[in-house]
Amino acid sequence: GKPRVKGPRIPVSMVLELLVSGVVPTKIKRWYPDLTVADVLACIDFANRASADRDFRRVPRLNPDRRRRR
Repeated sequence: GKPRVKGPRIPVSMVLELLVSGVVPTKIKRWYPDLTVADVLACIDFANRASADRDFRRVPRLNPDRRRRR
């Protein structure tokens, strides 16, 4: 299954998506009272550790100036 925050069982991916969209940890805590700011920081740490083994240099860059021609 998907990784979840231990106590409230909220998916880590949902917390990370909220952070990426600009929601601050204190607001996430207000929306999910069972979640602590430490839980949010643990989600960030989880993502950091999970991505540490990945080689992102292999991801091709998107070029917005390059258009498909028909």
